[in-house]
Amino acid sequence: MKKTLTEQIVETIIFLGHATINDIYCDIKALKPNVQKGRIEKIIFTLCENGTIEKLKVDGFDDYYEISKGPHNHFICSTCGKVININSQVVTPNNDIDGNIVQNIKIYIYGICSECNKDKKSEIIN
Repeated sequence: MKKTLTEQIVETIIFLGHATINDIYCDIKALKPNVQKGRIEKIIFTLCENGTIEKLKVDGFDDYYEISKGPHNHFICSTCGKVININSQVVTPNNDIDGNIVQNIKIYIYGICSECNKDKKSEIIN
């Protein structure tokens, strides 16, 4: 059965984990050469509005999109822009902090990912 463009976008995001609009566009264009980037963008924005996917604003890099999966934190490599899910949480939604009810949590932790760190170590050795 032929998949809709929306289904292909969701599958691409699931497969990639965290994807930019350009990542999604390139992946789908390989299967559907006539697809237009603007159409993909419009579907992605609709998927964000209905809560199917979430947008991650990453300083210095393109926005990433991921499937909505509840509260979790992100480690973002300041060298390559890779986004990694971090499952440690101190505060969760519906917690009460000094009388304030937490509704949503988005924590971005910036640093150097293991791959870029490994590359830097090899540069120092050579």
